[in-house]
Amino acid sequence: MFSVLKGRVSERDIVQRTLPHITIRPEDIPSGNTDSKRQYSLTPRSVTLWPSFLDTVRASPLDDTPLYEMPSFKLSREYRTEDDLHDIFKHDMECIHPLHPNARTVRTRGLTCGKPDLICESEDGLELFPVEMKAKHRLELTGSKEYPTAYAEQGSRTQGAAGPLKQIFGYMKCNGFKYGVLSTYEQTWFVKRDDQDNVVVSPTVRSTRENPTMLRCYLWFVRQTHDDAERFTGIPDQQEIDKWLKKERKSEKDKDRDWMPRRGVKEIMQSGLQAITRRLESKDRCVLWLRLLDGSLINRLTLRYPDSQTRSNQSTERTVIPAFEKLNLIWYGERARSYSASWQGMDVIVKKCDAWKEPSVVKELEHEAEVYSVLQALQGRCIPVLRVAGIANGIEMILVMDFMGTNIVQEHLDCFDQEKIRTALSMIHNEGVLHGDIRPQNILGRRDGHDSRFFFIDFGLSSFTTDKVALRQEAQELDALLESMK
Repeated sequence: MFSVLKGRVSERDIVQRTLPHITIRPEDIPSGNTDSKRQYSLTPRSVTLWPSFLDTVRASPLDDTPLYEMPSFKLSREYRTEDDLHDIFKHDMECIHPLHPNARTVRTRGLTCGKPDLICESEDGLELFPVEMKAKHRLELTGSKEYPTAYAEQGSRTQGAAGPLKQIFGYMKCNGFKYGVLSTYEQTWFVKRDDQDNVVVSPTVRSTRENPTMLRCYLWFVRQTHDDAERFTGIPDQQEIDKWLKKERKSEKDKDRDWMPRRGVKEIMQSGLQAITRRLESKDRCVLWLRLLDGSLINRLTLRYPDSQTRSNQSTERTVIPAFEKLNLIWYGERARSYSASWQGMDVIVKKCDAWKEPSVVKELEHEAEVYSVLQALQGRCIPVLRVAGIANGIEMILVMDFMGTNIVQEHLDCFDQEKIRTALSMIHNEGVLHGDIRPQNILGRRDGHDSRFFFIDFGLSSFTTDKVALRQEAQELDALLESMK
């Protein structure tokens, strides 16, 4: 029985539930091309069973105090594509978000090396471990066979147990993670590596398992990772990573030729861009900027992007700019990654995403750059100054903006501050721009003695409009927000 008090349940109540059944239709799932993911596959030194995993999870304490509302599983349980599978897993693992350390499992836009399907991160944006999902018809252990046994028996990289484990291990090693998760939803394996590249894999945790349940195992794994001071070993040097990958490819070339990436247009373009970059490199000027859309090299660092009809007629422009210094990740969510950095003697914020793998985020950043261009007269007054927008090395879409201060989440705002914020939004509205995402995280404050200034940021969801009703509703939304922050 659930220990319910006034409709509340305990963390034990939340995690003791088994996961609902999902309907899988492999015939509807596109086979896909795993070349881009396989490039970071690495072979562990050894793969053994994590024998104490389940007993340790069972012995872990759970709070019985009824403090929480009972979270729900995803209603739609049919899975036709791998994206559907990611969404179901992500939504169901959200059940543990209310519990310490309030971790979320979200889609990743890409790590330093590769792009796993999901990433588990703490409430403050700290990345805990990657999650790689596989369709059931690609990975399934039958009977009582455990993963190390299946791994040892597997002869092909691209099917069965060997390829997926090497893939998640490659993500872990190349990005400095100690922990990782491999799952088909119905079967899940928790992975840990040591500094000698030895890997232990948990027994298979099925979605129907009752003691401990999958949710309880996932919660324990999140807490174990969060509390482990050595959970992140640091991202290795790129030359070291290149050496590992070169050795891996040489080792696998004769054994498994179907794993080797086919050399398509993307690979040819990237190799060409990299070659140009190497010829232009110097000690302090090492970034080549190009604009790449629809298979053509076109206009580079323009703040107002041309429409699709004129893009193909424009010539290629190349610009070399100074490299960033002290690049530190400050935000990693569902959209673009944000970094603080030093650039040309200025403190700046860098927003970027993978130009190849995240076309929707690229469009969002392009739109944001266009909004900054339209609001050029307001840059430095109520929005940041946009310094650069473009594609770096043909790989990453980047926006570079002046650092304008910290958000107002923890700020105490007096009536004068609130009026300044209202005025800033009014100036943006007067230019025909609806912000579209009014919240404290998107309002920055800068104080200089008794003087204060405020700036709106993050225009990825904004729109151009002259609809006075929509603009007035957003102004009222801001009023309600400011009223709640008194």
